[in-house]
Amino acid sequence: MDAKGGHVSVVQARAKHGMSATVGDPVGQKPERGMAPRVPVVVSDRVWWLVSLLIVPATWLLLVGLNVVSRQFLPSPAQVFAAAAEMMVSGELLRHAGLSFVRIIVGFVVGAVIGTLLGIANGRYRPLAAVIEPLIDVLRHISPVAWIPLAILWFGLGETSKIFIIALGSFVPSFINASDGIRGVDKRLICAAQSLGANRVTLFRRVLLPATTPNIFTGLVTGMGNATRFVIAAELTGAFAGLGFMAMRARETSRTDIIFVAIIAMALVGLINNGAIMFAQRRLLRWHVGFPKTSA
Repeated sequence: MDAKGGHVSVVQARAKHGMSATVGDPVGQKPERGMAPRVPVVVSDRVWWLVSLLIVPATWLLLVGLNVVSRQFLPSPAQVFAAAAEMMVSGELLRHAGLSFVRIIVGFVVGAVIGTLLGIANGRYRPLAAVIEPLIDVLRHISPVAWIPLAILWFGLGETSKIFIIALGSFVPSFINASDGIRGVDKRLICAAQSLGANRVTLFRRVLLPATTPNIFTGLVTGMGNATRFVIAAELTGAFAGLGFMAMRARETSRTDIIFVAIIAMALVGLINNGAIMFAQRRLLRWHVGFPKTSA
């Protein structure tokens, strides 16, 4: 109790005597000798990431080991691994995966470049937006898979029809994010640059483009995911090689192990492509709030 008759809190008492005010330390209790203070265990994100990856194979092994599902429909991991090893040795897996990878990259680049440039122009010029946006609003609700029959009629069964489908999947998210990004640039930054004498080229290069880059990368990540998914749809209907073709041919012979090989290979291709975009994003957006600082 202080001189005025009021109660002195534990924190005030500790501060008065030079002691640290640790929250949660019981008053009057000291840690026993020989015992280390309790430290909360913090599980890193990498551990949770590893756990999430192990859930699927663990469940897979459990279902196969307990014969819950017939191996005709769900092969064991050993069967899938053996099929993958056999196709790797023969070179068949690399041939199909490589062709699908090239189709994804070409279609993605075509769709993303056109979508980003048109999206920037759409967000910058109102008269152009009045013409383009109604068309995009209709196009965005049509799945690129629905264009496959027309793509085959227009371009045949060659590579052009597949690139067209993949490009459509990459075009829409690239357009929308670039358009929204450039419209969302702070008007004060534009006015400040113009007051300092920046012309249109300098304004775009030094203000508009850097401010829009985070949105552009969001569109690129989504567009790459669409490209990876739609290449399978394109190859399922009109291809003579590729992971989608490999899966369809395996279905005809009831080789579910090869179908799983195609699925896993496509997942790896998607992870590689997405990882490349994320790496470029971290390198180019080191200045942006929310991105970790990396060494040059």
